[in-house]
Amino acid sequence: MFHSFAPAVSLLFAVQVLGVLSSISVRRCAGTGREPLVQFSFFVWLTLVGLSTIASALFAPGYCLVCGTTLAIMVLTAIWDTRPAEPAAPFGR
Repeated sequence: MFHSFAPAVSLLFAVQVLGVLSSISVRRCAGTGREPLVQFSFFVWLTLVGLSTIASALFAPGYCLVCGTTLAIMVLTAIWDTRPAEPAAPFGR
């Protein structure tokens, strides 16, 4: 049984790694001409990581935490703005 389960775990691991790498590439390509293509690939990998999280919860609950953590990292990467904030305008102006 172990041999039949090993390819699925390898595929699950590859999806997680490629999902995190797509998150990193989105941040690195921000503001460049490749940004739309990289964002599209990020959303494809985000979908695959989300589906793998659901699948691991159903079929391999021991791996669900890893998949959920990857999903959380990808969502935080997508919404966390790391640019320096502009100073706030004085009150009343």
